[in-house]
Amino acid sequence: MTRKENTTLGALKKSGYTPLTIQEEMAQNLRQHLKSGKKLLKV
Repeated sequence: MTRKENTTLGALKKSGYTPLTIQEEMAQNLRQHLKSGKKLLKV
């Protein structure tokens, strides 16, 4: 996924960016890790 870098708060707001809660971001990251088949923890 390619994302254009926003350098100002105004540019970020105009881009339509919507922030995620910490819980939403962690769940999204977990799903991506599980799909990739990578180990989650090094034990």
